[in-house]
Amino acid sequence: MASVMYKLGSNEAVLLMYLADELPAEDRAEVEQMLASDESLRRQLSAVGDLQASVTGRLDDVEIAKPARVDEAAVGRALREMRRYRLECAARPTVEVAVRRRWPKWSYPIAAAAALVFVLIGLWGVGVVNFGPDVPNSSAVSPVAPDDDILNQLALNEGWPFGPVGGTGLDEATRRADELQASDDDDGLLLML
Repeated sequence: MASVMYKLGSNEAVLLMYLADELPAEDRAEVEQMLASDESLRRQLSAVGDLQASVTGRLDDVEIAKPARVDEAAVGRALREMRRYRLECAARPTVEVAVRRRWPKWSYPIAAAAALVFVLIGLWGVGVVNFGPDVPNSSAVSPVAPDDDILNQLALNEGWPFGPVGGTGLDEATRRADELQASDDDDGLLLML
C-alpha cells in the first residue's frame, strides 16, 4: 500500500497534514527527516503554519463578533426524535434471518441418476450409444445372389425390423410371393410383406 504522503501529491498538502498531526507515524518520520535536511521545505512549513494560524484567527474573530445562534426548540425536537427512534427500535420484534435450507439428502442420488439418464439420452440421440436390439451382421447370413427374391435381400438389410429372414420358412415365403406376383395380386403381395 502506498503511503499517504505520496498520494497527496503536493508539499503544501503534506505539510498541512503534518501540522494537523494527521500523518501516519512512518510518513511523519519521513517528513521530519526531509525537514531536517531541506531548508526550503522548512521555510515552506513556516509559511503554511503562518497561513493556517491567520485563517484560524480570522474565523475566531468572526465567531466572537457574531456568535452562532442556538435554537433551543430545534435541539429539543432533535433529542425527542432520537429518543423516539431508540424506543421504536427497541420495541421492534427481532427478525430471525432465514436459514437457507438444503435439499434433502435422498434427492442427491435421484438428481445424479436423472442427470445420467439425460446424458445417455443425449448420446443415444447423437448416435454414440445404441440401445436397439442386437442384429447380427450381414456376414452371418449366407450370401445371396443378385437374382434372388426380395425377401432374401431384406434379410441382408440390417434395417429389417424383425431380424434376418432365413430357414425353411424362407423357401415357402419365396414360393408364395412368386405365386402372388404371377397372379398380379398386388394386395395379397402387400399383405404378405
